[in-house]
Amino acid sequence: MSRSSTPSHLGFIVFMVLLNLIVTADIGLDAPLIVKITELYGISDFQFSLDLYAPFLALTLVFTFFWGYLSDRLSRKKILIVTVLLADFFILGTALALYRDWPFWAMAGCRVASAIGLAGVIPVSFSMVVDVVPPGERAGAFAWMGIAGLLGTGMGFLLSGLLAWMGVFVPYLIGAGLPSAMSSGRMGFRICPGRLVPAGPGPGADRGSAGRG
Repeated sequence: MSRSSTPSHLGFIVFMVLLNLIVTADIGLDAPLIVKITELYGISDFQFSLDLYAPFLALTLVFTFFWGYLSDRLSRKKILIVTVLLADFFILGTALALYRDWPFWAMAGCRVASAIGLAGVIPVSFSMVVDVVPPGERAGAFAWMGIAGLLGTGMGFLLSGLLAWMGVFVPYLIGAGLPSAMSSGRMGFRICPGRLVPAGPGPGADRGSAGRG
């Protein structure tokens, strides 16, 4: 990050980096738990991949474009809040399904549905950086967010591996709580400008706009 960043820009960048770290960790929770989940439900690895991973990836693809489209027309801060809450709700549902021994379709359905929210956080957060951070500091911000994405996947693997002994539902329970805990804290979404929307054409377009939301 640039040394010339103002405190508000620096706080915003740190928040976005941490949010991307946590969201990508949530995406990476499944892999270390495949053996336990398949044994729990008596299914094959192939069925797990077909019924959970394939639709999860498909929804991620579709809703990445959907949230990106909306972020060009509506308040990006509001979209970010909605996507975080959706992701947390369905990841919590995944944990509950595992804890209560609900059928596989219920657990898989919740996990797949979490992609609806997870797919929006990363593209919308990158768009918000364009709105808030001056052009000369964006490359550094994008680099840190990219690093967070790579580290987050590994952190998800590590989180699942360390916590699975407590119960296969525990990594999902923790994963559901982290984004909400972060966004509702003192730093949270207070750091984000209140009414971020895409900039219109003209000299101010590169700086973003806060006139509508």
